[in-house]
Amino acid sequence: MRVDKAGRKLGMDSVSLPQPDVVHDFDVFPFPFANNNSDEVKLFNSHKHFDDFLVKVRELHRSLNPGGLLRVLSSHYSGPGVYRDPTHKVLFPWTTVGRFIAALGYRTEGEVRFAMRRRMFGVPDGGTQGPGALVKAFDNRYPDLYERYFCWMMPAKAMYCELEAIKD
Repeated sequence: MRVDKAGRKLGMDSVSLPQPDVVHDFDVFPFPFANNNSDEVKLFNSHKHFDDFLVKVRELHRSLNPGGLLRVLSSHYSGPGVYRDPTHKVLFPWTTVGRFIAALGYRTEGEVRFAMRRRMFGVPDGGTQGPGALVKAFDNRYPDLYERYFCWMMPAKAMYCELEAIKD
């Protein structure tokens, strides 16, 4: 889903169900959106089905306004459902979105750059309570340690991040 300059929420999908605003093949470029015309783009569990994730991110960056947000919700690679779906093509560890973060010094084709606004295991405001809340707090405090040693014992179902588009 994307939010344009007029504040309208527009959904795009490659199939006409459940009636998105725009039906478009994600492998056909450019996407049917003008440059610098979106305040927000949400990729909620769709991008893991993409053939070329990097090309799609570049195209979404093009449609975002400077300072616009790309919100990504994905299954974490340790999650119980990620390997059950044979259409999943992209798996997400903590470091996946780091490739686009300007502050980390990565250079990407087409100079797609973002600033990290938020990154976490789990769903924002997911309401985790009890022992699960402690595990989630530990995972998010020590993400590299979690992914290296603990993610297979205590799988994360989801990862979430918010990336702010940087445009010069």
